[in-house]
Amino acid sequence: MMEQYIRFPESLHELKTIADGFHQLCGMPGVVGAVDGTHSACPAPTSEHRSLFIDSLVLQAVCDSKLK
Repeated sequence: MMEQYIRFPESLHELKTIADGFHQLCGMPGVVGAVDGTHSACPAPTSEHRSLFIDSLVLQAVCDSKLK
């Protein structure tokens, strides 16, 4: 799945097109992609079923300038 969504541009033309898109969209020249992440707490209930819940989530996102 990673190869489908995360890859480096294969030609100079594709590299320039993506970089131009980021520059136009975000005002950041020379950028061809972005990775961001966050850590979110998920407080579990205080009942006896507490062990069935996840205490936190780690989320990551990858994007390029073609996303709207």
